[in-house]
Amino acid sequence: MLSIEKVTKKYEEMTALEQVSLVVQEGEFFSLLGPSGCGKSTLLRLIAGLDTVSEGEVKFNGESVTHLPPETRPFNTVFQNYALFPHLNVYENISFGLKLKKVPSDEMEARVRHSLEKVQLSGYEDRLIDTLSGGQKQRVALARALVNRPKILLLDEPLSALDLKLRKQMQTDLRSLQQQLHHTFIFVTHDQEEAMALSDRIAVMDHGKILQIGTPQEVYDHPTHRFVAEFVGHANFFSGTVKEVSPEQAKIEFGSGEIIHSKIRRFLPEVGQQVDLLVRPEKWKVFPLEEGAHSWFEGTIVQRTYRGAFEYFSVQQIQDKNRMIDFSLSSHASRWSIGDRVALTCVPEDVVILPHE
Repeated sequence: MLSIEKVTKKYEEMTALEQVSLVVQEGEFFSLLGPSGCGKSTLLRLIAGLDTVSEGEVKFNGESVTHLPPETRPFNTVFQNYALFPHLNVYENISFGLKLKKVPSDEMEARVRHSLEKVQLSGYEDRLIDTLSGGQKQRVALARALVNRPKILLLDEPLSALDLKLRKQMQTDLRSLQQQLHHTFIFVTHDQEEAMALSDRIAVMDHGKILQIGTPQEVYDHPTHRFVAEFVGHANFFSGTVKEVSPEQAKIEFGSGEIIHSKIRRFLPEVGQQVDLLVRPEKWKVFPLEEGAHSWFEGTIVQRTYRGAFEYFSVQQIQDKNRMIDFSLSSHASRWSIGDRVALTCVPEDVVILPHE
């Protein structure tokens, strides 16, 4: 439905985006995820037509919209600050774009009331914007965008100003609304949990480039870059040397002298190559030290952090006092305490091989 083809954006001497390409399918909830300054909001503005492309093409249904002004593109944007008119009531805010398009009053009223119903604000037509809560303002901004029946809805961190409880509720409502309407949403966020919860696919960005595009599970379980692995979740890294390579797996020797057999997915290493090995905290199997005869690492628990559904533990390695390894548990966490000596091991298939950085 939307294709970005080798798009570059330069501001004088600074390159905000460099040769960015992606394809968004019809009806997809697609997120642009990355840290502040990575170029995700710039890319959204280029799609919307609010900024101009230095190089490359923006295409909608196969036709270029690169040089079209924003008002002629079949997209609407919901901004981080909502951009509502405080002197107008809810009805007037939502109908503003329809009035500019000279939509007949009967049709306009029907569309406004339908949009209010979709965002669960029926009966709020006469309310002034300043009397609304943050969540209600966000819903009005959504209704104002949806009433124009855009082919693609662009959302630039619209939940970032909300408190945690309301933000979680709005995530659920936003995803439910998107699935109900079968609209295409392109969503900008720096919050990896938010992107994982909402998205069909995610593009992870850094320094003006897209590093990986995939489903939330693909990006989390099979990252292609160390930055992606670190940005979308907790990560343990250790270095190894490739000893053997077959089409399905690689034998890798790491610091303690152990040889592991790790399944090859996207990155195909070469014999003798230095690689980074990733193990997510929840993938470790943990035993009391005396039971860990075939452990990869041994150490002492020095920190324990409660995170609701999970508890995270930090282990100081016996072999290397400067190395800390994190593991997490969702059950039986009470078995472990600070000061316990533990052994850690892992199923080799849960080890991700990455290029050494």
